[in-house]
Amino acid sequence: MRARASFGKAAAGFIREMQVELVTREDNPLFHPKHEREKGTATELVCPHCAHVCLGESQYTNHIKRRHRPYQCTQCVEVCVGKLLLNKHNSEVHGANRCDICAMCFSTNYLLRTHKRIHLEPSFACQFCPKMFKSDRCKATHER
Repeated sequence: MRARASFGKAAAGFIREMQVELVTREDNPLFHPKHEREKGTATELVCPHCAHVCLGESQYTNHIKRRHRPYQCTQCVEVCVGKLLLNKHNSEVHGANRCDICAMCFSTNYLLRTHKRIHLEPSFACQFCPKMFKSDRCKATHER
């Protein structure tokens, strides 16, 4: 059984279509479609990229679109499969999300902003002792 997964307009210039070999329970000589319908179970399709098991073709197609959609780097010709890998590529290759104080790289802008707090002067004072903290959360944990 072969399936064609389309990635839509966003990736039209990068990947027109993707053909993958699907591993199904139909390859099993003991498989019988009538029994599957009676049990209420669907055909299991295994993703060739991450071995995720999908129940039915629509779930498989949605999985491919959501987890393995190609993303084009805006700074070079690199195409990454998945947003996480694109963030990692940008961080490692282009220095995106790099701390301007210590040069550490982070996969997301949120992690970079959270990290930058360690470079700040402590501004949250404990109400019980003279200790100072860099975040209100650390101060609250200390005061408990």
